[in-house]
Amino acid sequence: MQFLKKPPTPGVLNRVLVRPVKKSEFKSFAFHPFIEEFSHQITPKVQQEQFGLFAVSTYYRNGVSDNTFSVTVVLPAVDAEDAKLNYKKVQRFKKLLTPDVSKLQDEVGLVKLSIGKLMKSRVGYITTVNEDFNLDMGFANGYPKIIKLSFTFVVDELYEELFKKKRPVDISSGQENQNANKQNVDSIAGAAQQSKAKTALNNIQGRNP
Repeated sequence: MQFLKKPPTPGVLNRVLVRPVKKSEFKSFAFHPFIEEFSHQITPKVQQEQFGLFAVSTYYRNGVSDNTFSVTVVLPAVDAEDAKLNYKKVQRFKKLLTPDVSKLQDEVGLVKLSIGKLMKSRVGYITTVNEDFNLDMGFANGYPKIIKLSFTFVVDELYEELFKKKRPVDISSGQENQNANKQNVDSIAGAAQQSKAKTALNNIQGRNP
């Protein structure tokens, strides 16, 4: 099999970028694949209740909707070195789902994921991964020339809501939280001082004829 001809700027439009949110041994990396399938499913949290003699149904929301992305990408190698690099990246990708026991408390699996122009950067978890080798296309130095990767990504809505106005360089350091807490304390202290001053002024005015 001949390798695919490498374009001048491979995979820029279809770049799949994976960035761990927490500090960990995992570094950011990107795929430059062909996107074979892409689907986005929104599942609202809606509950049904019935009222009255005629059991009239009514619906209401009782939670945040689930956002689930299902993606299938194909990673073709342009040469033997590229085949090795694709394989190594896929193994790193799978490692996000299978951290060491000692890493389970570190939220290793929480990542920022973006897929070209199809999906902006979102925070969540990779919940399933399926890796397939195209054996008919052969191998290069022991590495498959074409890898198909399917995965499911679930958005962590609560995390995004809590941190949507923050852009910390390192969330795990807690520096952003300390700054936010300090701002809240300063704001409360300022309000308290204003309240005391206003009370004192009212008392003075009240004693004057």
